[in-house]
Amino acid sequence: MRKIIGLSAIALALAASPGAGAMAATDGANSSRDYPAAQCGKPQKESVGRPQVAAGPSGKLELDRTIRETGGGDVQNVIVHNQQVRTYNQAAQNYNSCMARYLDAANGEITRLHDEAAAQLKQTEDDANARIQSIEKQVQRLVAEANGAGAVSATSQASSSQYPAPDCRKPDKLKPGRRTIAQTAEYDSQERAYKPCVAAYIAGATDVIWQIKNTTNQSTGQIAKSANDRIELIKDRIRDAAETDRVASAAPSGGQDLPAGAALESVTVIATKASTQAIDSFILSHATATRMTGKMARWKQGICPLTTGLDPKSTASVTQRIRDVASSIGAPVDKALACNANIEIDFTATPQALLDTIRKEHPGYLGYADNRQQSARLATFTHPIQSWYVTATADLRGHLEVDDPRPAGVTLDMPAPPGVGPGGMDSLSQGTIHMDLPGASIKNVTGNRLGDGLSSEFAHITIVAEPARLTDFETGTLADYIAMLALSQPGPMDGCEALPSITNLLSPGCKSIARTITDGDLAYLRGLYKMTPAGSLQMQRGEVRYQMEQTLKPGAN
Repeated sequence: MRKIIGLSAIALALAASPGAGAMAATDGANSSRDYPAAQCGKPQKESVGRPQVAAGPSGKLELDRTIRETGGGDVQNVIVHNQQVRTYNQAAQNYNSCMARYLDAANGEITRLHDEAAAQLKQTEDDANARIQSIEKQVQRLVAEANGAGAVSATSQASSSQYPAPDCRKPDKLKPGRRTIAQTAEYDSQERAYKPCVAAYIAGATDVIWQIKNTTNQSTGQIAKSANDRIELIKDRIRDAAETDRVASAAPSGGQDLPAGAALESVTVIATKASTQAIDSFILSHATATRMTGKMARWKQGICPLTTGLDPKSTASVTQRIRDVASSIGAPVDKALACNANIEIDFTATPQALLDTIRKEHPGYLGYADNRQQSARLATFTHPIQSWYVTATADLRGHLEVDDPRPAGVTLDMPAPPGVGPGGMDSLSQGTIHMDLPGASIKNVTGNRLGDGLSSEFAHITIVAEPARLTDFETGTLADYIAMLALSQPGPMDGCEALPSITNLLSPGCKSIARTITDGDLAYLRGLYKMTPAGSLQMQRGEVRYQMEQTLKPGAN
């Protein structure tokens, strides 16, 4: 039975700036549903008289500037003015210090909320898994007993904190030899009672496990929502404070400007014009050729994404985002809500265990491997989000066959050639020749090098994500990243693209990281779904390049 995994941890998006301090929040902020606004008195420039007095080279108002310019006239007014300057500069310095403390405290509160909610989610998840494991152990013991392993021993009985042990009495074994009618009747009666008891216990246990999962999902959803609401409120306060600081810093000040890290990070992506080199590099790293045809694959059947492991709202958001992106770039979408999933996105706290299960029960979902070593590498989880692709090949007549590195082979029965005797061809053979061709497959092709009639398409995509390694990202950002994996087959995503792209999100050391899908990403996907599916790889890349240049190159539009 499947465990509770990856419960809503992804919903907690830490919005604190990289330089946020660990200062505690203002007293009472934790218990209140509101978060206090910054209480920092902003100095007023109007409080400084003599506006003709200009700032010196250092940026501060010079105390003796007017004295020098007036030759010492009206010294008392100059002294008053200089005192106003001192007062203003001190107030500005105090204001900037106050704002810095406020922003540090706010970012520290965000960090605290995130960590506290993550701990609550983990505890809730661990408690649910412990209860489920207790139930599964009881079911496994009962099944083992029913299959002949003997009665459940006293030491294996459930404690008060575990799920109750079954109260099913296994029929007493009949002694060898002659049996009386009463003994046989008694055994049959016990067996008739035992089997329904076992079935009822397993059904009840299954129902309790479902209830635990449902209750846990609701609890974790509430924890995540409460934390996210609180974090969003604090983020609004930070934005307000940052805006106030911009207004204040326009006035003369002897203090330092607030650190840039105090402002929240923007998630808006602006359209970027790209060079031919950047476009070509992007295509080469993303346009992976399939093993069977050496061409780019795309969806031909309507996509049907299925997301699991998150709270219901986040799950629906990820699934819908993939559908929306697919519709916008011309990819086919299955309109039925109850469709058969061909894109499975699983957020799980135990990704390697999931892959081990897939490798054991559905190895084809992980792609193509020629030996055990390759299979083991394919089934290894190394990135926060990974994807695996199953492709299929369609021939000239539309025959579709799922790609397999070891095809079942082909069997041919052909008429035997004419018999040849001493005088040459003297008879026609009446028999046939049977041929077994292991590893072969039949495809109808054109024979043209520019287009052989074969095309590649996706049959199934598996995407696995580990929430614990993704807590710094909003669900919408991850949905855009996953959409790129669900609609195309990129190569290894460890490098940094010069072209702004959501695919840089999880690559270490990238200077430019987009938090939403970019114009370049969408241009690539549109080109992928407009290209000639049966064309050569070179032709396909050229067609995708053309579509991208129309959108991204200067003067293209």
